[in-house]
Amino acid sequence: MSTEPKRLGLDASLAAPGWETQAANALCPICHDYIDDPKETDCATRHVFCDACIKEVYDNRRPCPCCRGQLSKLEKPQGLVLSFIEEVKWKCLNFEGGCDFTGTKKQLEKHLDSDCLEQKTKCPFEGCNKHMKRRLLAEHKKTCEYRLVPCDHCKESVRFNSKSMHLNTCPKFPVSYPNGCGKKTPQRRRLRSRQN
Repeated sequence: MSTEPKRLGLDASLAAPGWETQAANALCPICHDYIDDPKETDCATRHVFCDACIKEVYDNRRPCPCCRGQLSKLEKPQGLVLSFIEEVKWKCLNFEGGCDFTGTKKQLEKHLDSDCLEQKTKCPFEGCNKHMKRRLLAEHKKTCEYRLVPCDHCKESVRFNSKSMHLNTCPKFPVSYPNGCGKKTPQRRRLRSRQN
């Protein structure tokens, strides 16, 4: 799992009702997204930026992008500033599609990763490249040609779209005796052992 912060593209328009002002102050003045891994400058106004954004400015010995004040160090903001940023409530990125979730950025990430029925997601079956809203995924999984199904004979899990190919090699698939008597052996494996 990556430790890199998720960039969700949050801006003031995605603030939950009543959180617009606080949300605007929780956005990085450089990238205009949610302040991830916040760093506070030592300029007179003590502006707060994303670490990655302000690091380039600081490393190149440039002044504060907001007030043009000199920078001599960057530090983690005090707890109150962190709480102010972390407590902002955001609407789901899929609110226009009908999702009414609101929560902190951390809660929003979890919601988008596993709960939001309006979030586009990829079919989990290997080989299937279809993307759909999560609310449609359960129905798709029932009919996906790449879903795993048990072989009726050996009970091994095989892809639905390759089940007939599997029967050509299934050790328990009933096959006719080669002598043409018309009888079938219940298992290909037994027939092989009799031929040896």
